[in-house]
Amino acid sequence: VTAMVVLDNLPLDTKVKISKNAADTPSIPPKLYEGEVYTVEDLLYLMLMKSSNQAAVALAEAVAGSEDNFTILINEKVRSLGLRESHFSTASGLPAPNQYTTSYDLALILYEALKYPFIKEVINTPVKIITSAKGRTLIIKNTNHLLEDRHLKEEIIGGKTGFTRASKHCLVNAVRIKDRLIITSVLGAPKRDILWKDSKKLIKFSELVLEN
Repeated sequence: VTAMVVLDNLPLDTKVKISKNAADTPSIPPKLYEGEVYTVEDLLYLMLMKSSNQAAVALAEAVAGSEDNFTILINEKVRSLGLRESHFSTASGLPAPNQYTTSYDLALILYEALKYPFIKEVINTPVKIITSAKGRTLIIKNTNHLLEDRHLKEEIIGGKTGFTRASKHCLVNAVRIKDRLIITSVLGAPKRDILWKDSKKLIKFSELVLEN
């Protein structure tokens, strides 16, 4: 949802300076530092491929001035999509009061996100190199290991992983089977390996459904 709202409001070549607030946001590597400048495009790759919470906050501030203001736009977007079981209090998905969603709503969100060609391109990218305005180079690898699965290489479109201690390992993912779009949504997997296995089981089940 954050990516859709950003793309609704900012051109990809917009330059974004990392604030102290964004730099201080807990996040997995690569770390972004206060004062660094990246394009919206770079930060979206970091956010969607690597789950960078810092990138999400920086983008939120670039769009709306603050993350709090941005969440207003997020929830307006959610309501415009007809979702009734989701409410977001952060741009990154980090735990916060009154923040919730469902596996079904996440599937619908990915369905809508795939209408954005740039999002579709990013989530299908295994590895990306981005560079800050001052020349710092970051090599980022997609956290969705299904992109590397040899059994899915013809069908995979891509998706988004997630993890918090409360929600455990999560993945919403899209493939194309028999010319049909199949979206799987798995929440609460205790380990990443189980996340990949359960998602593949759902994909296989969808094949059986399409074959009657």
